[in-house]
Amino acid sequence: TEMHQVIMNLGTNAGHAMKSKGDLLKYELETIYFESGRENTPSIPAGPYVHLIVRDTGRGMSPEVIEKIFEPFFTTKATGQGTGLGLTLVQKIVSRSGGYIKVNSQEGQGTTFHLYLPQSTEPPASIPIDKNQLVRGHREQILVVDDEISVLGMMQQHLRKMGYRVTTRADSLEAMKTFQADSDNFDLVITDHTMPGLQGTELAEEMGTIRPDLPVILMTGLNQPPDLAAFRHAPLRFVIQKPINFVELSNLLRQFLDHNREEVKK
Repeated sequence: TEMHQVIMNLGTNAGHAMKSKGDLLKYELETIYFESGRENTPSIPAGPYVHLIVRDTGRGMSPEVIEKIFEPFFTTKATGQGTGLGLTLVQKIVSRSGGYIKVNSQEGQGTTFHLYLPQSTEPPASIPIDKNQLVRGHREQILVVDDEISVLGMMQQHLRKMGYRVTTRADSLEAMKTFQADSDNFDLVITDHTMPGLQGTELAEEMGTIRPDLPVILMTGLNQPPDLAAFRHAPLRFVIQKPINFVELSNLLRQFLDHNREEVKK
C-alpha cells in the first residue's frame, strides 16, 4: 500500500508538471549494489538496493524549489490543486523503509526522482496459483461511472474482454442523464463512490427510484467502505475495493445478472 502511494504521488506530481502534448512520464526499475565509502554513494548502509527512477519531461524546478519540495504543505500548484503533502509522504515512506531519495531537475528540462530501497534478503514468497478463471458475460449492457478517465478506460477494456457491452461516463450527473434517457437499456451499473456531483451511493439511490431491480456495484479506494444498510435498495448493492480484482468482479457480475435473469423468468 505504501509503495502504491509513492508511485501514485510521484506520477501525480509529474502529471501536473507536464501539460503540453508529447510529454513523457517514465518509470524505470533496476537492482544496484552500494559499497560503503565510495564517492557519490547515498548515506545508506552498503548492500543490495532496488533503484526506482521516475522521470518526466515537464517544466522542471529551480534550485530554490528543489530545496523545499519535501517540506510539509509546500506546493507550486494553484490553490485547491494540491495539499503540498504528497512528496512529504513519499520521503517519509522511503526513509521509514530504510531507503534514500534524491531529485535532479532543471527548469525547462524535466525532473527525475531516484528512490533507493533496500532489497530483501529473503527468497521471494511463492504466489499461489489462482485457479479461478474470468467468468464471461452474455453481452449485457453495463454503465461504468468514474471521474478518473484512466479508470474508465481500464474498466471498459476489461469488461469488453469479458464479453459485455460498456457505456462510460466521467461525470455522475451526466451518467444520471444517460440512465434517465434509456433506463431499460442497462443491465447493471458500476460506479465509483467518491466523485464530484453525486457520490456513488447517491447515484445508486436515484437510479433505484427509476429501476428498483437495477444492480449497482460501488468501487472505492477508501479503507472504510460506505455502509449500504440504510439504503432502500441495499440487497442489490455491493461494494468492491480498488484496485479491482477482475476475477472476483467477473463472478460478482454473474451473481447479480444471473439472479436478475431468473427473477424475470419467474
